[in-house]
Amino acid sequence: ARAVAAVVRFCCCGTCAADLRRDPALAADVVLLAHRLLLPHDLLSLAAGEMADALLADPSAQNALDSLPYALLADDRGARLYRAVCAVIANDPAAAVALPAFQAAVLDSAHSIRQRQSTDSIPLVDDIRTAINDIYNPLDLDDAPEAAARLACIDRLLDQLHLDG
Repeated sequence: ARAVAAVVRFCCCGTCAADLRRDPALAADVVLLAHRLLLPHDLLSLAAGEMADALLADPSAQNALDSLPYALLADDRGARLYRAVCAVIANDPAAAVALPAFQAAVLDSAHSIRQRQSTDSIPLVDDIRTAINDIYNPLDLDDAPEAAARLACIDRLLDQLHLDG
């Protein structure tokens, strides 16, 4: 009911940010409802942005994986929520790799490539690698071992899943 009220407020007034602020569960419900009803992308972006703020305030691998389906519904790999998910996983890939939900997400991402019969790399893995590289300066030799360790963690998962990343 609260999600419907927020959507109606957005449709009538053009905003519902106050409703979504500091309530990631409501924002998630709004993302789902807006996606199902094919409502304007502005509403999806607003709700997903509020979810991103909540994720960055409590950045755990499990929270990132809980947010990933909503980021994908927001339908833009460059959107704030998706970037926040990748950044949180990039900060601690070992924690993410240990979670079965992350393994399933990587397999789903790999499966999307197979469905398109493409030889592309795995989008989720590429985006996490990019986020890791955004954290560390590739020209700074002091950063190189930590970056390499995080990237190796992802590579080990791909080997375990018999995927080429």
